[in-house]
Amino acid sequence: MSIESAKAFVEKMRRDAAFKKQILAAESAAKRQELIKSAGFDFERMHLDSLVSELTPEERDALMLL
Repeated sequence: MSIESAKAFVEKMRRDAAFKKQILAAESAAKRQELIKSAGFDFERMHLDSLVSELTPEERDALMLL
């Protein structure tokens, strides 16, 4: 569970449209977590929240995380 893993996840969401679509299409938060972990990412929500808080509104919109 690390900030490095959260950073890698954000980069994957930015660069891989198919991955992003799969994550955003998850029917529940639990399913989304399962997909993220199965893709090899291991981080706590607080790590992701910390990273997202540093993004510009445009970057957040592009990720569609908030």
